[in-house]
Amino acid sequence: MTRHRRRLRDTEAERDALRDQLATAHARIAGVERNAIHGLAARTLVNPDDLSTLGGLDLDDLPREEAGEVDAAAVQAAVEALAASRPELALAGAARAVARKGPTPNGQGGRIPIQTLTSSWSDVLGPTAEESVAHMSRPS
Repeated sequence: MTRHRRRLRDTEAERDALRDQLATAHARIAGVERNAIHGLAARTLVNPDDLSTLGGLDLDDLPREEAGEVDAAAVQAAVEALAASRPELALAGAARAVARKGPTPNGQGGRIPIQTLTSSWSDVLGPTAEESVAHMSRPS
């Protein structure tokens, strides 16, 4: 009888340890999913946390793919919907891309064309020390 009780307690202790390990694994998976969602939202939103705080997105409510992973397309759709409804939450270029409908002049659909930068670092930073000295030593 004592031997059976001891086995029962050992089995219960093992069950509890496995339950704790499972809870830890679930927490880690949820953290990885939150980070992935945060990364997707950061491409469009100034503050990616706005997706859950202002957009009402709950990790448990997201559609899942067959393997159980969060559907990235659903997350992107939620991000774009929030950016369209609250443009002040979106990054400047992202808000224009979400709001734009139809083809652009370059035929890329709703994408904003990448513009060629004409400025260089020297334009932004100004003359180097050598250039400044050379300019100062030139006769006027």
